[in-house]
Amino acid sequence: GPKERIAQLSIAFSDETTTTLVPNIHYPGQGRATGLVGGAVHMIPLSADRGFIPDLSSIPRHVLRSAKILVLNYPHNPTGAVIPDEALGAIVEIVDAHPTARLLIDETYREMRFGGPAPIAATRSERVISISSLSKADGLPGNRIGRLITRDRAQFETGLAAKGQNHSHN
Repeated sequence: GPKERIAQLSIAFSDETTTTLVPNIHYPGQGRATGLVGGAVHMIPLSADRGFIPDLSSIPRHVLRSAKILVLNYPHNPTGAVIPDEALGAIVEIVDAHPTARLLIDETYREMRFGGPAPIAATRSERVISISSLSKADGLPGNRIGRLITRDRAQFETGLAAKGQNHSHN
């Protein structure tokens, strides 16, 4: 599922110099995977006052410069917050401004929002990887079928290789 894929990709794109930005309300794997390869995690505060949308301006400049991965999930689980298109666009602009950064976004609940689904985040930039699962929004619990969408072929190949590391092929 997406939780596992976020962890796999975080590990695949990380090393001991990596900082991953993770909201402080997250799935455990999102906040721990980078540490498995010696990298650091910086928690981004989410609060009801801001609609559970991350405030990247609160991140110290030196941390933002060293960040290689930003992990998000919207509509957000467990808060249910929906990120406005303008806010996601601003986040993608920040990611694009940092040459080694990428956004990993779990969009499992993308189609379950009022007013129809948001555009797939990966359509905004080559540095965005959208991940989702058919198990929740499509009512197929137990099926381990999902999507990894990116405009960057190398990122896609890394995603396939990372998934392959978790399965034995006899």
